[in-house]
Amino acid sequence: MGVHLIDDRINVLRLLTFEEVKKFPESKDRDLVLDSLNYKFTEFMQRLAGGEILLTGRLSWSTGFGLLDLSTERGLVFSADRRVRDATEDEMVMNGG
Repeated sequence: MGVHLIDDRINVLRLLTFEEVKKFPESKDRDLVLDSLNYKFTEFMQRLAGGEILLTGRLSWSTGFGLLDLSTERGLVFSADRRVRDATEDEMVMNGG
C-alpha cells in the first residue's frame, strides 16, 4: 500500500518545473493517515554538481504495533533544460538516499 502512496506523490512532483523545485526547502515532512496506518512522507531537495536538482521522496511507516519500521524512496532529477528523469540507485545512495 505504501508503494502506491509514494508513486502517486512522485507522479505529481514529476509535473513540476526546475524553477519550482529549486524553491523547495531542503526537507519537508508531511504526515498521512490511511487505513488506520500513520505514514510520514519526507521530500529532500539537493543541488547536484552540474546544476541539476535531486528531489527525493521517502515514505516511512510502522507496522506490528510499532515494532517494525518500513520505508521506501524514489527520486527525480530536474535539469534547467526542463528535463525530468528518475534518479538512479547510485545517485540516491551517493546523495544520502
